[in-house]
Amino acid sequence: MPNPTIIKMTALDHRDAAHNPVMARHYGITSEFVKRNMKFGSNSFVYMDCCFLAAAPFRDACTSVGASLYAGWTEATGGESAARAARFIFDRMTGDNSPSIDQENPKQRPFDYTSALSDLRSRGWATSNAAQLVITPVGGDCGILAPSILMLNNDDVSSDVSMTLSLVGYFGKDPGAANRSVTLGGQPLNIKSWGPDPNSSTRDMVVCDKVPLSGAGGAGDCIVNSYGHQSNKVPLTEWVWSLQYTLHAEGRVISLLSPSTGSTSGSTSIRSGSCRIPIRIRVGVGFGTSPTARPATRLAARAGRDQGT
Repeated sequence: MPNPTIIKMTALDHRDAAHNPVMARHYGITSEFVKRNMKFGSNSFVYMDCCFLAAAPFRDACTSVGASLYAGWTEATGGESAARAARFIFDRMTGDNSPSIDQENPKQRPFDYTSALSDLRSRGWATSNAAQLVITPVGGDCGILAPSILMLNNDDVSSDVSMTLSLVGYFGKDPGAANRSVTLGGQPLNIKSWGPDPNSSTRDMVVCDKVPLSGAGGAGDCIVNSYGHQSNKVPLTEWVWSLQYTLHAEGRVISLLSPSTGSTSGSTSIRSGSCRIPIRIRVGVGFGTSPTARPATRLAARAGRDQGT
């Protein structure tokens, strides 16, 4: 039968106690079946955890029906090796940090497929017998499986009640208002823009405005969601520094943090009161440049406006 869509095949099922091969009959689909009956979503990642499927015609068939990124083995591969490689690639690309697949410490953010595959090769896990795992971009824009935040920048306070928060990382093309969100401390933020980072040729930037200076949505874990896929959590911590002050005629502030810190002889107090200064700090583990690189520590602080009297 020319161009069959379904075939009957015999393959190794397992080995018995004496290590003899036990074969089993299966049905399988062909590249013709893919072309006639399948359709992949936009920017999809097709991962064929099978022998001999790294190249045409199966890869080309998947490409013709919408695949963006395609993975497969070049030769016959062992089942355990193939399963380990698949778990590793998806763990690193989603930032799942599963303890079952050589978990990094500290836990890592999601990475693009080139970084994940490079890490797999460095461990010798991209090879099984004579087979090599190959991941090929074949169209579209599938470089990541989950958004990845590298850093947060809480910009200059734009008003007495709000600020602007810029997120730098890898977020992909703007999925549209219905398919995206940014939350801070569990509260949704207003997304002003989503696109390339003007300071980098490879990174993206999401800008959120009208971020509250205090209360719900002003601090906490920042999370990006795109098409239902969640990013790593990046904390924006807030401390509020309370000060007591006394201003004298000479223009000297002689009391901070306590009612009095020096002599007031010969001076006249013209004003006293208190103020609260919010300080937001992005503190903790920074971002790693690769799945195996230890994240650099990053400390970024920004003082807000006086909330005093």
